[in-house]
Order: sequence, then structure tokens, then C-alpha cells
Amino acid sequence: MVQELSAVDVHFLSKEFKSLISAKIEKIYQVENKLYFRFYSRTGKITLKAVIPGFLSFSKDDFDAPDFPPAFCALLRKHLSGSFVRDVYQQGFERILVFDISSKESEFLLIFELFKPGNVVLVKKPNTILDSFFRKRFKDRLIAPKKDYFFPPSQVDFNKLSEEEFFTLLSESDRSLVKTLASLGLGGFWAEEVLARAGIEKNTAVDFKQSSLILNELKKLLGEKISPFLVDGRVFPVKMSSLQGIVLDCSFSEALDKHGEEKTLSVLEKKSKYVSLIEIQEKRIRELEKEIMDNQEKGDFIYQNYGSFSELLKKIKELRTSNSLDALEGLLKKNSKFKELNKKEKKIVLEF
Repeated sequence: MVQELSAVDVHFLSKEFKSLISAKIEKIYQVENKLYFRFYSRTGKITLKAVIPGFLSFSKDDFDAPDFPPAFCALLRKHLSGSFVRDVYQQGFERILVFDISSKESEFLLIFELFKPGNVVLVKKPNTILDSFFRKRFKDRLIAPKKDYFFPPSQVDFNKLSEEEFFTLLSESDRSLVKTLASLGLGGFWAEEVLARAGIEKNTAVDFKQSSLILNELKKLLGEKISPFLVDGRVFPVKMSSLQGIVLDCSFSEALDKHGEEKTLSVLEKKSKYVSLIEIQEKRIRELEKEIMDNQEKGDFIYQNYGSFSELLKKIKELRTSNSLDALEGLLKKNSKFKELNKKEKKIVLEF
């Protein structure tokens, strides 16, 4: 199982992949769910590996390429072989990496969507999809040939966020501080790391000063020099103060290539999985507790007004036996507590 990349991981990968700017795409291969892009750059030959879903790294893999490439690989070869990389960038603060590529005839965007279910999309500029690894229909967009490509709705871009905007996001959330940060695109590991660096507890109700401190620590983290850090089989691009691990003497991408495709879930990933499950269960418990309180309040109200309810129901029953629904509705309208008669469902709505 490959390591799932976070938006922070993608941020640092985009910095390393800028070494491919001006590199030439020599060959493209596909082996099952893996795509290999062979580049020739100033420093020599480099191979970029994309694993669907959601994994990307420079690679030293040995692989046996099929004699006849699958259809999507053949299309990539047709349009991209011999072309050059003009730019590599992260789309906002999303788990999306974009390669801006040009050939003699055309200009393309090669888009790696690294969130589940994962995808690789070839777009002819400005935005026409030529094809993709998966053809997918989402609620707000369609990934298919000849359709316009749209990026998914953006989350928060912390690099462009003001202190006032960030404080508003934190103060208006009904979640704990760490869960709010995680939900804004950081994920659990990085939310805890930023709070550890800021020296602020996970469940603190922050004021503006503390909020600004968190944002500054986050921006400092995103600007930090890459220093891969290995924790229980998971690779981070910088040293984590909230976790125990070892610093690796290589690039982040090299570390991912070596350690990021473990066959079993690491303890950290198992913990993250169970934490997510616990959060879902805790949310359901809160919902059930609210339902219990609401029903208890309704029951108490009915009990306190039992006499009035009993008398009213008795009167409605008497009226119903001798009147049509239309006539009953006319009689009920004289009662100040009457709100609505649903003739189809034969329900009377009273407001107290």
C-alpha cells in the first residue's frame, strides 16, 4: 500500500519537481496502475513514477514494460514524447500537481490528482481534456475526453490567508482546534505538528493572538528546508517535533521512493484510520444525545400539558366522526393552536 500524500507533502514535492523544468520527456511507460515518465534533464536521466491512486515520486524502479502500451499510455506518448516541461506547481493548497508542458505543435497540462480515487489527466490548453487514467463523473465536474477540465473546489490556501481570515475560520468552527485545522486541508498529522510548534493545546479556544501564532508557525513550516523524516515507515518532508523518528540523508522524493510503498499499514496510518473511525462514532453519539434531549423535552412538555392535550384530542375525535376533512379544517382554524391539516397523510399540526 502506498503512502497517502497530504497537501503539505505535495507542497514540498512541487519544490523538488521544479528540477524538471526545461527537462525533455523521452519515454512514457505503464505497468498496471503505475505510470513511469522518463525525462532527460541537465543532470541526466530521471524517472518520475505515478501510482494510482495518489502517489508520486522520483524513482529508481526496475520494471518490465509491456510490448504494447495501454491506450492511455499510448495517448501520452503520442502527445508528450519529445516535449519539454515549462513549469511544475501545486494547484492552490490542494493535493494536485500540475506539469505545464509544451511541444512544437501544442501546449498541455499534465495533471496529477493525488486525492482518492486518484487520477492522471492530460489537458490540451487552455482546458480541453484529451483523456485520463480514469474517466470519472463527480457531483460538480466530469473527467472525460473533449470535456472542459475544471479543478475541484478549492480549500484554504494558507499561503494567501490573512490573520483575520484565519481567526474567523477557527473561531466559527464548532469542532476542536486540532480537528478544525485538520479539516482545513492539513490532515491530522500536520494539524498536531503545527500546534506542537506553536505550543498550543489541541482543544484550546484560541484568541486572535494565538490564532496568528498558529498561522505564522504553519507558514514557517511550509517555508522550511526539506529534510526527510522517517517515522514508523511513513516519510515526512521535514523533521516533526510532535513525533519520534529519524532524519534521512536524501531528498523527500527519494525517501518516498524507498519507503513510501510499504505493503502493510504503519502504526501511524493505523492510528489515523482508527482516529477517523472514533471521530465518526463520537459525532453519531453526539447526534443521538441531542435526539434523546429533544425527545425528553417533548415528553416533559406533553406530560405537563396532558390535560389540555387529552381534551383537545377528544374534541378533534368528536368533530371527525361527524364532519368531512374540509369541514374539520374549518372548525380547527378557530383554535389558536391550529397550524396545518395534512389531508393526504391525515395529520393535524398544532403549535404550542
